[in-house]
Amino acid sequence: MEGVGRSLGVWALSSIGALIVISVGLVYGAEFNGDFIVILKCIGLFMLVAIASAGIGLIIASLVKAESAATHAGVAITLLTAFLGGMFLPYSMLPPFLQSFARVYPVSSANASMVSLLQGQRIAGYDPLNTPQIGVTILLSCFCFVLGLALYARRCWRTK
Repeated sequence: MEGVGRSLGVWALSSIGALIVISVGLVYGAEFNGDFIVILKCIGLFMLVAIASAGIGLIIASLVKAESAATHAGVAITLLTAFLGGMFLPYSMLPPFLQSFARVYPVSSANASMVSLLQGQRIAGYDPLNTPQIGVTILLSCFCFVLGLALYARRCWRTK
């Protein structure tokens, strides 16, 4: 129950943050293509990012016992994977081996899918909305979450 509560907390706070960012963007003139269905698809992709991120956080928390060290490790891993996954520069500028990583890392893959839905495939740099790509993103997001829950339950909850 604690894991479900923490996950719901991550989703709720992430959703609030996303709504604030979208609202501020729209106030300042941000534009995107899409209708209600596209917005629902983006919310689903956003939930995949939240699931994968929560799982990765649980993995880190189960392996790094000190709270401060786990926080620092989480920030470092987040920044490293964001750079490697092409979150800070266009997909086309990544070397081929990092393009492969960006396609399988669930956070960058889901992000590219949202960009493709809202801004077009040209901006995303590739077609992240094909069936195999979406399947890999869903499977790896769920795998990260299940692995994180299993490790955290085994190494933290049951040891108390």
